[in-house]
Amino acid sequence: MSSSTHIPIHTHPGIVALRQRYDQAAEQPTAQVADGLMLLSGLYGGASAWIIGFADQSSLTMSNLIAGLAVALLAAAFGSAYGRTHGMKSMIALCT
Repeated sequence: MSSSTHIPIHTHPGIVALRQRYDQAAEQPTAQVADGLMLLSGLYGGASAWIIGFADQSSLTMSNLIAGLAVALLAAAFGSAYGRTHGMKSMIALCT
């Protein structure tokens, strides 16, 4: 049997370079605008029942509020940890 040395994954040179690249991408104005628009769309989705005027339908109002706040919360969380969550953000956007 051959013995090999294993380095921890969080110190692997490829992972470190990938995180640096994602951090550089997060600093770009385009990424910041996209995060802001996602946050605003989640807030609008949560408040849409009152904005459009169908707040008297309680089940629809509550589902819009819960889904909108969830999208806004995820957008804020993904925006603050861009390097670690970049791939997951596109999956969430496809599901909504």
